[in-house]
Amino acid sequence: MRRPPLLLVLSGLPGVGKTTLARRVVPPLSCVYLRVDEVEAPLIRSNVDVGGLGYEAVAGLARSNLELGRNVAVDLVNPLPLTRAMWRDAAARTGAELVAVECVLADRSEHRRRVVSRSADLEGIAPPTWEQVEAREYVPWDESRDGERLRLDMADLDAAAASLIEAALAEAPPVGAAEALDAGGLDEKAFSRISSKSGSSKAQNATSVASVASQLRAREPLCCRKEFVDSAESFDACMAEGFRGIGASGSVYGRDDVRRTALDNLSEETDCMPGQAWEVSDFRVERLGGETYLVTYRLDQTGRVTRRATIWRDDAGQWTALYHQGTMVKAGDEESERGRGA
Repeated sequence: MRRPPLLLVLSGLPGVGKTTLARRVVPPLSCVYLRVDEVEAPLIRSNVDVGGLGYEAVAGLARSNLELGRNVAVDLVNPLPLTRAMWRDAAARTGAELVAVECVLADRSEHRRRVVSRSADLEGIAPPTWEQVEAREYVPWDESRDGERLRLDMADLDAAAASLIEAALAEAPPVGAAEALDAGGLDEKAFSRISSKSGSSKAQNATSVASVASQLRAREPLCCRKEFVDSAESFDACMAEGFRGIGASGSVYGRDDVRRTALDNLSEETDCMPGQAWEVSDFRVERLGGETYLVTYRLDQTGRVTRRATIWRDDAGQWTALYHQGTMVKAGDEESERGRGA
């Protein structure tokens, strides 16, 4: 029997982080992504009185995709009982599992900061001002009237993404659970590799790996995050005694070599360690067995591109690196390994 599709509805005022959250959870959940702002933008540019047209169009597109068995995520303010009822109706008509999410920011000053710092991402459409956001009608959610919803505080986007993936898997576990993850969550390719049977144990495993991915993503690039390596003591806690590394140059590094480099970086009078300005992409996590995990990713060090792999072990709540390797993809202008990690 085919599993029901997932209808994920991301609701909340402008600027709380709905679109950012969608970018993290849509690929791992294999969703068709429908953003009402994208639909309304050409209508607004054509001087059409949009009214409810954007919502009606997105609801129709959502139903069409759900009827084809596709998971769907919609991104919109969803401010009224009437609009919230649209998605309950769409789920009922298509047999989809509905996960309604209300995205909020309890910290009003942070919400204001995000709103005023937003740049336009839709041609010809300026994002709303803070005054417009404050004046926007938004009826408080009443579950007895509007149905159940997952309320997420968007102050911590990593935690919000992990909670949302957990809730979505509990409602409609994707085909296969989670043996690999990208920066936002589960790697889409992993779904096709695993059995189509998706019992609760697989959903729990996916949730576990999603949580692990969030923790390990925060620790990479290795030894380049001051919140985890800010002293000799914190370095010693997160690097195994027998740690070995192979650099992108082919050089072999021991624990003491990496320790010296990390402590040298700490001694420099900079706002952040070098790795915090580098770009990490294609981030994946795979459980090797027990509490040991393989992390792989692509690292762009301002033009010098490498593939990276780290083996991590959870030692009673303390993450410890056992091994790290870099493989050159594109050489940069300078090939000094100082400050570049192993």
